[in-house]
Amino acid sequence: MALLATAFPAAAERKEVDLRLPTRNGEDYTVLVRRAETLARTAAQSMFDREILVSDVSIKITAEDQAQAALVLQMNVTRSDWYSRPDPRIWSTYFPVAQDLLQL
Repeated sequence: MALLATAFPAAAERKEVDLRLPTRNGEDYTVLVRRAETLARTAAQSMFDREILVSDVSIKITAEDQAQAALVLQMNVTRSDWYSRPDPRIWSTYFPVAQDLLQL
């Protein structure tokens, strides 16, 4: 009697991460966006490293100061795309209206 190996597909997961990024006094919008990209890069890499079943991530970076908060970028990326090109500038959608809302 032969034993049959049954392969069950792994359950892929999508993770959504919402992160807050405080603005810095005197910071311009370009610097804020670069910090948001760095935060998104770190979050995606960490998620893929920690969670083997995660197949794709959606990361939202919201900048906030004392009075306002505005979405700066959202990065949606699959694990395979991330490992082929781990660059948040490629996978992100930017929201330039945040510059006006945050008065930067």
